[in-house]
Amino acid sequence: GIKYQPKGWNSFVTVAAFDLTRENVSRTIGNERFQTGEIRSRGIEVEGVASLDSGWDIKLAYAYTDMEIRDDGEGTGGNMPSGVPRHRMSLWGDYTFKTGVLEGFGAGVGARYIGSSFGDDDNSFEVPAATLVDAAIHYDWKNMKFQLNASNFFDKQYVASCFNRTSGCFYGEGRKITGSVKY
Repeated sequence: GIKYQPKGWNSFVTVAAFDLTRENVSRTIGNERFQTGEIRSRGIEVEGVASLDSGWDIKLAYAYTDMEIRDDGEGTGGNMPSGVPRHRMSLWGDYTFKTGVLEGFGAGVGARYIGSSFGDDDNSFEVPAATLVDAAIHYDWKNMKFQLNASNFFDKQYVASCFNRTSGCFYGEGRKITGSVKY
């Protein structure tokens, strides 16, 4: 991988490529634990982060993953493991007022895309992709930070993972709001 940080900018970009093979992988699906002969994972991850003088913080990330069960422990393979999306992407923008009456107050919004994945190792059915929106408001005052975060802001119902077509799918977490105070 490489990391590039432009001189004079509070920002960086990273790019990482990988090609990994694991043998004798112990896996758990549901309550069943089993051995998989060999799994290969290769792909690329890209991330960009920038903090601009104007008060904007921006983050962008993308990952492409190509996984393959090369030997399922019974001498066959070629399928993608369940629950592994090929594409993931996220974008986050946050603005904080630097001067004026609202100095220290900020808000952010972002989106997460989780690509489709297979629901079982046989690749007999697909779990659909989902895009989720997150948001935050925060206030910096003296040495304290007050923050309120909302993940899955629009309370989108989506399938997060599966291990069996008939009874083994799970919905993702609904809207979740958390507050924090840091000193």
